[in-house]
Amino acid sequence: MLNTSNQIIEKLKKIIAVETDFKVRVHNKMVAEYLDMNYQTLATKITRKQIPFREIILFCGKRKICANEIFFNQRLGVVDAVC
Repeated sequence: MLNTSNQIIEKLKKIIAVETDFKVRVHNKMVAEYLDMNYQTLATKITRKQIPFREIILFCGKRKICANEIFFNQRLGVVDAVC
């Protein structure tokens, strides 16, 4: 089952936290930066419970993360032959 927009944003925050070695607390503004989005656009999408699919897929592609891990409840890891 597809995760809600809030669950997806929380997963993105966890990934960003790992990338930054947990040195900073990850807020929605930082998520927007990592997704190459305007913060207001992301905030609007979150409010409307919309998911920025394109931006998340590009984010996953750059980091070799399987997008299914973000959108569905799957273990996080590097893209392999299955994904």
